[in-house]
Amino acid sequence: MIAPYSEKHFHSPAQVREPARKLCEYLLAAGACDETAVMYALDRQENLRAKGYDPLIGMLLLDAGAITKKDLAQALRLQDIDRLANAAIFSSLPKSVIADIHSKSGRLVYNPHEIIFRQKEGSDFVYVILLGTVSLSHQPDKGKEIDLAIHRAGEVFGEMSLLTGSPRFVTARSMEKTSILAVPRDVFLALYREYPEASQAAIRKWFNSMLEGREQSQIYQDHHYSELMTKMETRPCIQLVGSSKRAQKLHSQIDSICRTGNPVLLIGEPGSMKSRIAQHIYRHSADSEGSYIIFDPDTVPHFVSRGLQHEKGTVYYRELEQIAALFGYDIDTYGRSFVPWQGFLKLAHNGTLVIKDGSKLEPKVQRMLLEYFTSGMFYPLGAERPAQASTRVIINVADDLNLENTLYEYLAAEQVWLEPLHSRKRDLKEIIGVLLEEIGREKRKPPMKVEPEALHKMMAYNWPGNFRELEEVVARSISFAKGSLIAAEDVFIGKVPITGKNAFNLLSIKIIRNFFQSPFYPVVPQIVVGLMFVFVVILGIWGNPSPDSNISLLLVWANWEPLLILSCLLLARMWCSFCPIGFFSDLVRKLQIKRWKISPRYKNVGFFISALGLAVIFWSQAALDMWKRPTETALLLLAMLGSAVLFALFFEGRIWCRYFCPLGQMVATFARASIVEVRANYNYCSHECTTFDCFTGREDVPGCSMSKGPFAMDTNQDCVLCGNCMKACKNAAVRFNLRPPGWELWNTRSADMAMILFVPLLWGTQVFRGLALSSIPQRLDVYIGSMELTYGLLMLAAVVFAFHVAVAGVAFTGMVDTNAGKGFGSTFFMVMLPLVYANEIAIRLMPLLNHAADFFVILGNQVGYLFPHIAFRLDMQSIYILQIAIIVIGLVFAFFVANRLTARLASEKVAPPFFRYLPLIVIAVVSVVLLGIQVK
Repeated sequence: MIAPYSEKHFHSPAQVREPARKLCEYLLAAGACDETAVMYALDRQENLRAKGYDPLIGMLLLDAGAITKKDLAQALRLQDIDRLANAAIFSSLPKSVIADIHSKSGRLVYNPHEIIFRQKEGSDFVYVILLGTVSLSHQPDKGKEIDLAIHRAGEVFGEMSLLTGSPRFVTARSMEKTSILAVPRDVFLALYREYPEASQAAIRKWFNSMLEGREQSQIYQDHHYSELMTKMETRPCIQLVGSSKRAQKLHSQIDSICRTGNPVLLIGEPGSMKSRIAQHIYRHSADSEGSYIIFDPDTVPHFVSRGLQHEKGTVYYRELEQIAALFGYDIDTYGRSFVPWQGFLKLAHNGTLVIKDGSKLEPKVQRMLLEYFTSGMFYPLGAERPAQASTRVIINVADDLNLENTLYEYLAAEQVWLEPLHSRKRDLKEIIGVLLEEIGREKRKPPMKVEPEALHKMMAYNWPGNFRELEEVVARSISFAKGSLIAAEDVFIGKVPITGKNAFNLLSIKIIRNFFQSPFYPVVPQIVVGLMFVFVVILGIWGNPSPDSNISLLLVWANWEPLLILSCLLLARMWCSFCPIGFFSDLVRKLQIKRWKISPRYKNVGFFISALGLAVIFWSQAALDMWKRPTETALLLLAMLGSAVLFALFFEGRIWCRYFCPLGQMVATFARASIVEVRANYNYCSHECTTFDCFTGREDVPGCSMSKGPFAMDTNQDCVLCGNCMKACKNAAVRFNLRPPGWELWNTRSADMAMILFVPLLWGTQVFRGLALSSIPQRLDVYIGSMELTYGLLMLAAVVFAFHVAVAGVAFTGMVDTNAGKGFGSTFFMVMLPLVYANEIAIRLMPLLNHAADFFVILGNQVGYLFPHIAFRLDMQSIYILQIAIIVIGLVFAFFVANRLTARLASEKVAPPFFRYLPLIVIAVVSVVLLGIQVK
């Protein structure tokens, strides 16, 4: 036990002087005073301390008139923020968030030996020591008070009571004059709900620090870790809801298991709420008063494994750390450990231990568990004598394939198979009713009901995320509902948005955040591009009809179109946010007139209409020779504008942009390969947000222009980067991520309707454009007699060929189920996209690098002025080499995506590499050959 007021607990003179120096650094950096005044104040402080006084450096500078009160307050604020940032529990948070925490917290000063809080009191604050020292002690029911811990400047205490929701386990006292920052309970909890990754990091850092030589007692460690791991979900076990035979059978089986103390094996797909079933068993068992602890074999706490003498990452190392975590170890038998660890099995004595994904346990660990099940005894790591525990173990697995046969046979008697939600459709209505009642009560909503169309929408969905996905969808629907009735448009169903580990939130950069949150974005770009659109149309209709004397053709086909394709890689669908067609249709939507609402079941028709429109655009370029006809080019632009305006007049929302715009769908498809994405803090949006301003908007900011908030955004297909969500969200939950290019391609379960339709279609149009430059159309026209019809048949043949190659790719890669494709969809459409996009970029290089240099020549012809000729122009051979290089890059990236995707499929559904890559090689070779026609 620690001597409570030992000399070693107090700061040395150098440590005492350090905060004063730090404060002076802030004052000097802000230009509040000069270095001479600082050195004089520090010397004076030292002299006064030698005489027994303890003056503050800030007050000495203030008394000397070297600084103002405002300067001192600002310097103290910066000093406090830095100390917060250096605290382990806050260190992973952005500096702006830490500054916000400081603004909502209070500064408290305690005299020596003054009590800060008492044992068993409620938990209202988390404390950060700014200056001084704090001791923590515990008073057992019997015996003397035990000194547990010493905390010094920059350290945090009191956080575990808030994280676990339990009363204070200790009494906290100041050991000297101490300055503390008190972070309110609601601020702390809201913070760690918004930053779950920071929360987990903080918990790990906290517990590791407890075991790295700091003066703590075993009782303190075990109590807080047990309390922390016992936190449980409060919502009902919806797996057991329902009147079907399957639900009743499961309920009966669980009830009989609750009456025994035997180990249990829970088998179910991800999202089947195995943890909720485990909690139900715990609550209704004889050991419900004991601890409930969860152990994940994949994330063994660092303090358990740090004494291991073996190479990290090896199977033997994983085996040892799992044994140490489960069964514990002793100081004398475990290498460099500073304190003993009794193990999770012992920590959950007279309670329940849940092993999350037990299939990740190493074989030897499984055999040791079996020995414990049969004998009640186990050997801690390195121990010669066995230990005992009376702990019920529940093992969760997605399947039983990786369990040892002997362990599986032992657990078979208490095995529970949790069926996926799509097999429980008979119970779905009852489950939704229970969730409406429970979640509605949480959100303080009136009794909620679901309208028939919304219920049909939920019944028709197959719920790949199972019960967990259903719960999140219902919770979000309750928040969206404007009254007590949930309508179909309130129900957002789809895949869970995921963000990669390597994603970087660009909104953390101030200049980018200010750009998107500016009131001038996207209005100013929209106005500029709208004026250019009008200029191009006027030139096309009333300008010189000669292609050599009208820059509108060059602006559209040689500049805008190639740059549009390139922008998809760097900026995703940002072009659509200030597209002139969307801008003018937005103006029409401001008219206060009654509009129709398109039923969701008809919206997929829009993909087929936009696909047809895209084919018509490429057909017209060849059949009508659009590159040489400014009037026809202008009329094509006006036709698309007229269609968008008609949709804006008659239908609600930005339906044209999301479903029917041909160019918008092309850009949306290529945007999936982008290096940026808009996503949200999914944990915060799903569990904490109640307003969803990012979707609905606020009084001063409109909601999502595409009617799909970032909380449901799982692909770049549906986001135009309009910035509305970034302005509307008050909780900074929206993220604009920099990511590896095409990250969503190999992290998507299956192809959706847009991918299935547009990826082969786009390659088909590329094949058509290559053939259109050959002599084939002229040869066919001899027999057909109409060039327009010839080009039409050639387009049809190219698209059919492209779809046949795609179907071959599906067969070679391996079929997977997809709701959108009804069994036709495949990961091959994801694989195909990088190569198709690379080919599109290669095609656009010709007009961009060869014809764009004619801009001033054509402008001079149009205005009657001879501009100097620009010499820069790549020759055709150089462009062709560059095009081949781009296609090779696309092919390599397609191979990479193929490998990442097929790794998730069953081996029997994946073809050998040669056959897997054969369709891609065919696409690449055909593309290179057709590009060569341009050179000739």
